[in-house]
Amino acid sequence: MGVKRYRYVIVSRHGELANPKNIVYNRDDTMKKEDIIHLSDYGREQMFFLGKLIQKRKFHVVTIFHSPSIRAVESAYELNKSLHLGPHQVRAMKELDDVLAPGPYLEGMKIDEFQRMGSINFGIGQWKKYLYETIESLVERLEKVYHRMVDELEIGDTGLMVSHGDPVAAWLQYRVTGAIPEPQLLRKGIYPNKGEATVIRIDSKGAWQSYHVMKDPSLKQGKQY
Repeated sequence: MGVKRYRYVIVSRHGELANPKNIVYNRDDTMKKEDIIHLSDYGREQMFFLGKLIQKRKFHVVTIFHSPSIRAVESAYELNKSLHLGPHQVRAMKELDDVLAPGPYLEGMKIDEFQRMGSINFGIGQWKKYLYETIESLVERLEKVYHRMVDELEIGDTGLMVSHGDPVAAWLQYRVTGAIPEPQLLRKGIYPNKGEATVIRIDSKGAWQSYHVMKDPSLKQGKQY
């Protein structure tokens, strides 16, 4: 696939979760310690097999940037079982954390109710009192991490970014369309399922050239919610 002519960034959502309370989770630092969400066994397998596929397709991975939330930390760990990067090559980035949207968690909303509501309105309406993060903020912080990663990569290198559904969706939609997506339409555009990874090919001058979602029979499929 001509990997030595390009740089690559692979952006992935964390894997499927163990959520026995069926709560609407948010950033780790907005939740009680006992409510912090971990990967399920299925989610661990998802990320492990994704790492195996990345290795099989001969991407030369030199760094993993991941969200500091536990579900992303565990996802990066499972990915790295196949990639064998050193500790200095795997870094937590606060800019990759989940959207700051604690209202549903603080008010005890369940996943089923949240799913019926569809995409929640960022920074307005029902959850305004919780000072939701804006879509613009999501795009800005993932852009920052992306450019930092691209600047660190050499031709032929690949970097992985492990984040969350809303930040990845907002950023990918902005990158593909050139426009900040409307909050209420976020889940109707490009939106990754848990454990899904998108490969971005970058030319020798550092420009985004193309993208595609990784597909293979070996991968374990995830859900949007």
